[in-house]
Amino acid sequence: MASPAKKARKSNFSASEIAVLTEKYEEHIEILQSKFTNSVTNAKKNKVWEEIAACVNAVGVTLRTTQEVKDKWKNLQCTAKKEFSGFKKEQKKTGGGPAPSKPSEATLKIIDMFSETPSFTGLQGFETGGFTNGNLVCALKSKVAVKRCFLLLVVKKHDLLAFKLL
Repeated sequence: MASPAKKARKSNFSASEIAVLTEKYEEHIEILQSKFTNSVTNAKKNKVWEEIAACVNAVGVTLRTTQEVKDKWKNLQCTAKKEFSGFKKEQKKTGGGPAPSKPSEATLKIIDMFSETPSFTGLQGFETGGFTNGNLVCALKSKVAVKRCFLLLVVKKHDLLAFKLL
């Protein structure tokens, strides 16, 4: 039996294709990151991915399918998360040695887009820094959240004073 002919491998994504992909994703981030999964929203997402693939194909040398562009975006996000966590880990080390290498430009743009999301920073909760040694740690940005945090501290302090008085 003769072996079937191997499928020709496409060339790697160029820097300009990656730049266009990240730029177009950032333009349509609200639709693409939408949590709704009904048929109308999915149709919008598919249409946006087709537009992004068309823009990438306009810049690139190789014709890319929509699925290839989606897969490339997932790989870029995965790589950005790995580089981001590795960079933060290296920064926290003590001692001498060379400085950690900085992430690439494409990775920096993706990190900038998602730097405030839990997928990059992690969730803040009871075990991850919400409470330490019985004290509430306030790392909150909004005025409402700071007010709530202050009220919790006052209530907690009042409870401790009442406990000591008994």
